Amino acid sequence: MLPLFSIVMVTGYTKEYVTQFSH
Repeated sequence: MLPLFSIVMVTGYTKEYVTQFSH
């Protein structure tokens, strides 16, 4: 079971990456 903090960090990082890639 992954810690909530890790999930939030990964989600935020992925969101940023997707935004940059999509742009």
